[in-house]
Amino acid sequence: MAYKFLDDQQPDSAFYYFDKAKTFYMKRNDSLGIAAAYINMAITQFEYNDFYSSQESSIEAIPYLDTIDQTSRSYLSMNYNTLGNSSDEINLPEKAIYYYQQAIRFASDSSQIAVYQNNLALSYRKIGKKEEALELFKSSLAKSEYGSLDYARTLSNMANTRRLLGDTTNVLKDLHRALQIRKKENHLIGMNSSYALLSDYYVGKNSDSAMYYAQKRYEMAKQLKVPTDQMKGLKQLIALQPNQNNSDYFKAYIRIQDSVSTVQTITRNQFALIRFEAEKSKAENLQLQKDKALAEKSLVWQKAGTAFLLLTGLYAVLWFIRHRKRQALLMENKIQENKLKTSKKVHDVVANGIYRVMIEIEHQDQLEKEHVLDQLEDMYHKSRDISHERDMESEEGVHDQRAYHEQVGDLIKSFANEHCKVLLVGNEPETWKGISKKNKQELLNGFQELMVNMSKHSMASTVLFKFERMNGFLLIQYSDNGIGVKNGLEGMDARAYYGKGLKNTVSRMESLNGQINFESREGEGFKCRIEIPVKD
Repeated sequence: MAYKFLDDQQPDSAFYYFDKAKTFYMKRNDSLGIAAAYINMAITQFEYNDFYSSQESSIEAIPYLDTIDQTSRSYLSMNYNTLGNSSDEINLPEKAIYYYQQAIRFASDSSQIAVYQNNLALSYRKIGKKEEALELFKSSLAKSEYGSLDYARTLSNMANTRRLLGDTTNVLKDLHRALQIRKKENHLIGMNSSYALLSDYYVGKNSDSAMYYAQKRYEMAKQLKVPTDQMKGLKQLIALQPNQNNSDYFKAYIRIQDSVSTVQTITRNQFALIRFEAEKSKAENLQLQKDKALAEKSLVWQKAGTAFLLLTGLYAVLWFIRHRKRQALLMENKIQENKLKTSKKVHDVVANGIYRVMIEIEHQDQLEKEHVLDQLEDMYHKSRDISHERDMESEEGVHDQRAYHEQVGDLIKSFANEHCKVLLVGNEPETWKGISKKNKQELLNGFQELMVNMSKHSMASTVLFKFERMNGFLLIQYSDNGIGVKNGLEGMDARAYYGKGLKNTVSRMESLNGQINFESREGEGFKCRIEIPVKD
């Protein structure tokens, strides 16, 4: 199925099925199948110019391959060649040389070795080691069957290398011989390469011939329908044509370049989305596998929690009765007003702050004492502000002197641990320009509410915060892959689901003249979208 989509020029669909195959083989502990899927993903990414992701997929394949098993060695040679190709494309020829050497080391097929030796020689040539490249081409040519496409490729590269070394003996003859072999085999890609080298040969010698072969190269690239080859052909034509006569070539080059850039961007984004969804699904499956093992442990904690709640509840009831008797003479409305005001501040500053510190302490292997003390000191100052009835969002009440984007990053990432991955996108200094300190504090409290509720309720393994400025608004998007909300919710129904914490978040965003919307379905995570008007 994946190969059919590749033939139909649908790389995103092909990549999706290669990724599905990888998951299938993982469930069956089929190392060779997993490696093959990763290698095909890498080749697909390379062919569509997503070179860095191609390297990532290739590297993922290596641990699944055995250096002794012959089939695995064949896959290893193919995989290292792909790594070499992508390294060449991102201008890392030294790394490419290492990878091509590994490809040759694990290869057993003579035709494969000839290909890898050609690639290795080209990388040597890139770093100026033309003599070493020429020797490799000679060795490869001796191993190639006369008149074969491998022979034509090696002969063509060897002739061009001699030209670059200043030795023009038989160069033109060898270039034409390689072209004739490729024409005989109707190898269009090889013919395209031959035309390019012939045009290069004639530059400075015969401008008409150079132009003729450059035009042939461009026409062949159009026949192949390969945009990147068309761009290379146009670039060669532009260099050979006088400035006043190459405007059509310039226009064609820009048009194809824009089209290629758009397609590559879309394809890379689709590859990334498929990988993200796959990782998300993998994380969810792992969580399901852990549920059974955690059941007994969870039961113990439930019993302990129940006992604690009973004792706490009993204490709270006794305290409340005594407190009610002592406060019976005070005005009820004043009590309620002060209680609500203080409760909101305590919930925001103390409860959530302490919970955040607890989370960090629980999941840190090595406790950073100074960091914890700094956080406790900050909560102390804010608690004192509450006791002095100062506005913590005012200039006077702000104690953290770090850059705001650092505060945001530290707060949100403090909830990350080995069970929960936290990602931030767009948290840059420019994102927060034009926002008052008071509003920034409101946003921080809102972010903290979201993360505390996530930690307490969602059982998420992946959390994403995305910030961006758009048309006079600050757009904040939160999403997690947690358990979601039973029976689902949209719009403002989240007030009824999460209680005080999220109610406070909603009221905060409304106080900033913002809008906040929620979306969740059972088993599909939780999403929140916030829009705040800002001055650009």
